[in-house]
Amino acid sequence: MKITKANVFSTSKLTSILTLGVGLIAGNAEAVGPTSTLYLTAGDQGQNLRVLGGTTTAIVSAQANPAGNGEYAIAVSGGTIRTGGNGQFGAPAVGSTYDLNFNYTGPQLANPLNEVLDGTTDGNYNYGANWLTGAIYRYNLDWTSPAPIFNVPTGQTYLGISYDPFNNSLWVANGVSITDYTMGGGQLSSFNTSAERALAFDGADGTLWALNGGGTGIFDQYSTSGVLLQTMNIHNSDNIIGGEFALVSVPEPTTLALAGLGGLASLVTFCRRK
Repeated sequence: MKITKANVFSTSKLTSILTLGVGLIAGNAEAVGPTSTLYLTAGDQGQNLRVLGGTTTAIVSAQANPAGNGEYAIAVSGGTIRTGGNGQFGAPAVGSTYDLNFNYTGPQLANPLNEVLDGTTDGNYNYGANWLTGAIYRYNLDWTSPAPIFNVPTGQTYLGISYDPFNNSLWVANGVSITDYTMGGGQLSSFNTSAERALAFDGADGTLWALNGGGTGIFDQYSTSGVLLQTMNIHNSDNIIGGEFALVSVPEPTTLALAGLGGLASLVTFCRRK
């Protein structure tokens, strides 16, 4: 059985997505916010930001890295936020470990490479995009041991990256398009957009968020087929670069199969009782 978003989404989540789309098509462009909490970094300002699910205003906190500013790449899994340090602009090149409220827990983490400004994770490894060369790197969870796995077109300026657990794939934004790649670099799908930073895949509703290429603190939400769902101005900063939602768990095929058999058994029992 192939795992798809339709297999694991609840009816209520699918209904909310359809309702949002219909509302926007009908002309109701009022932002409703992300489904899940969106985590962001603005390294030059020394800020971490959270946009709680269903809200449209960012909660801003200072980066608590003992060494100072410069955190960009971000990965969120297992109740932990791991940022990567960056020395590209003269800031201290170390990352940090936080809880889901951006409270610093430690330890400090590695610099994923100075040119890697956005990151993501599959729960076992972190991934980052080199905005100068287009190289996609795989790391340990503490941002150590960078290993290039494939290359993508660099587009215009920065590169945003986010992991899709339903496809076991990596979405990459380059200011020209957002493209879904296999873990070996094969292209699965693509759509045009000026988004280039803070790319984040929300596993709760299967949509993509990214900083709008032409706006200050303005984020766009897209379906994975490229439909623009909403636009939201969350913070007055054009230097938000890292963005992620917490990684969601996808049921294994055997789990889904057993659930299906359980439902079938219950149906048979009900019919026999009748």
